[in-house]
Amino acid sequence: SRLAGMLHSPTFLVGTEKQRGILDDFQRRDQHFSEEYQTNKPLCFSARSFQKTHPGKSKDHKDADATVASPMLLGVADGVSQLEAFGMDASELPNELLRSCELLGMSQLIPDQPVNPPYAYRGPVSLLKEAY
Repeated sequence: SRLAGMLHSPTFLVGTEKQRGILDDFQRRDQHFSEEYQTNKPLCFSARSFQKTHPGKSKDHKDADATVASPMLLGVADGVSQLEAFGMDASELPNELLRSCELLGMSQLIPDQPVNPPYAYRGPVSLLKEAY
């Protein structure tokens, strides 16, 4: 309605061949930078976790499982909820173990960080043993 009264004016292009050449050069240069970035693009690890207690266990037991999601590590520890029958907190070991794994993992896996050879990352099993 508001645009109905407006008239369309023709577009005048000045030096179209020169402009087309500049645009082509820009697109080639931009494509080159994009390809170079994709080739040398740093990797990124982004993780999340979600826990839901089994409906059959939620009535009798506290959730004893634990997860950790950090920039360098993803971990899952399955707790033994039957330990509650002996008066023990079944979630204590899995949570403590994963916290320790996260601290070790962050200190060992950060790129370009100087690490003493005895404390260098040697794989998930070694990390878990050291955390325990």
